Amino acid sequence: MVIVALIAITASVSAVILGRSSIQSYAPTASPTDSPSSSREGLYREQLEAIVGTSVNDRDTPQNRAVRWILDEDPLQLDLNAKNLIQRYLVAVIFFETTGNGARRWRSCN
Repeated sequence: MVIVALIAITASVSAVILGRSSIQSYAPTASPTDSPSSSREGLYREQLEAIVGTSVNDRDTPQNRAVRWILDEDPLQLDLNAKNLIQRYLVAVIFFETTGNGARRWRSCN
């Protein structure tokens, strides 16, 4: 019995150390999150979350505003597999970060 317990503890510690824990913990977010309203939106959010983290789903963040812009307002309407989707998203994040989520206009690019 003691051996089985030691094996279980060793396996659990190893999994945590290696980052492969099968137990998932969901910490509360700082602000409410948007739920995907379509499968297209869900796929975009999933891909971008893998790159920039969960802030992509937090309302009132530049990351979330950039996703909304890419999905709803971007005239290019890039495909999920477009080579420049990530770059375009990151430029949109910078824009929304530096303009208070679009409240202030950029005066110059210098």
